[in-house]
Amino acid sequence: MFGGNRQTIIEAWDVIIKNLVEIRRKYPELNGLKYWETIKIFLEEIDARNSTKITYNLEHINIVKKFEKFLYHLPEKDEEGNLIQKNHFLLQQLNLPYKDKGKVSFRRFMQIALNIGQFEYFNNTDHFSPEIIELIKENKLSDINSYMTPENYNKFIFEDADLIKLEDIINKLNKNPPLEQVGGNKYRSYKITYNNMYGGAALAPGGSVSFPTIDVFRTKYEKTASYLYTRDPGTGTYYFVLARKVPLGSRRRLDPKGRTGAAGTQDRYCGKWGSFGGAADKKSKHTLDAAIIEIADEGGIRGLTTKTIDIKWSRNRNAGALFTLELATEINSVAILLFRVDFARFQQLFPIFPDKRGGATIVTSSHGEIDYVSSFTIQQLIDLQTDENKRNRNNFMLSYAVDTFNKVVFPHIANESRAFSKRGLLPYVRDEVFRKVIPPPTYTEGPSGKYT
Repeated sequence: MFGGNRQTIIEAWDVIIKNLVEIRRKYPELNGLKYWETIKIFLEEIDARNSTKITYNLEHINIVKKFEKFLYHLPEKDEEGNLIQKNHFLLQQLNLPYKDKGKVSFRRFMQIALNIGQFEYFNNTDHFSPEIIELIKENKLSDINSYMTPENYNKFIFEDADLIKLEDIINKLNKNPPLEQVGGNKYRSYKITYNNMYGGAALAPGGSVSFPTIDVFRTKYEKTASYLYTRDPGTGTYYFVLARKVPLGSRRRLDPKGRTGAAGTQDRYCGKWGSFGGAADKKSKHTLDAAIIEIADEGGIRGLTTKTIDIKWSRNRNAGALFTLELATEINSVAILLFRVDFARFQQLFPIFPDKRGGATIVTSSHGEIDYVSSFTIQQLIDLQTDENKRNRNNFMLSYAVDTFNKVVFPHIANESRAFSKRGLLPYVRDEVFRKVIPPPTYTEGPSGKYT
């Protein structure tokens, strides 16, 4: 028996998407699982009627293949096992047609629509790279026909009365939606900011680590994170640069109500060390320009511009450049750049911790965000992180910077050095409170924004 009324199927698909879009915008804390379980009971009744063989659109697998190179940017769960909702909703659109060993059900088919509706809240460049957003548009991921052709979904036995019942269930849910309980939520909704970067490295043939390279001259990412390193040619020791967020209470502001810690930074990140970067300067021309501006400002480095940079994969190498861009990739819409610095120049700019360079001068050049820069060996970073974790249940290095270091910087260096590859990864805990700095520094703001 054939359903013979594909319009009701299309309307069911559309009503689920439309309602999920609206309720997600109204209630970001919507418990999507409980919402789905309420609808699922009715959809399973529809499946009990259907016995005709139905198949998904065979072309869907080609859509999945186009997303493959981005999948390492889309982990479904974070390090603590919490669901990253935005990634999950997108991945469901790629994975659901292959659930149940490919056996089609009306329940699974409508579950795709449910995930499309929930994903729409995140379907923008605040949450994903422009490349992923463009790929979603090009492949029409919200179109019912991308998943199943009309001659197949027309076989479902789903009548007008069923559509009315589905709409009634959804209307009742919308009036009293299931919401996540604050504090007991196992789901985590990640609006991607510089403070939230999760991803992993894709393994290339032979076991080496490879990263998709972004075009640093064409695409302007809204946020950048830059890591700098060097290698002592005499000892083979690697050194990595970190910049310290101004400690909480350290800035004496002209406005008594102004922030006293690092500018544009949540209190829990103040006093901790991390990479250079953040929101791209509005005057920057492209991603590399945005990254260099941040490095120059936060590192207090004069004369550093895109013209003084060498790019390892460029056809027009800048011979003699003291800064070489070795890697440029992205994690969750944040451009990640890794620079190797000439050893002699590195020594001039970045003293080995506990020595440091900066103070009021860098607080001024970084617009109130950073106060010192230093360089560290990998063993120093492990020791400092471990000590802060154990003594204070806190981080010396920002958790999101550690996460990117472990997943991007460490594998890149490990490819170059077998000895380095035997080192352990950096430990970290959740950033919950600011790091106390003793003695606390004091920076007084002047009328022109200059600190003393």
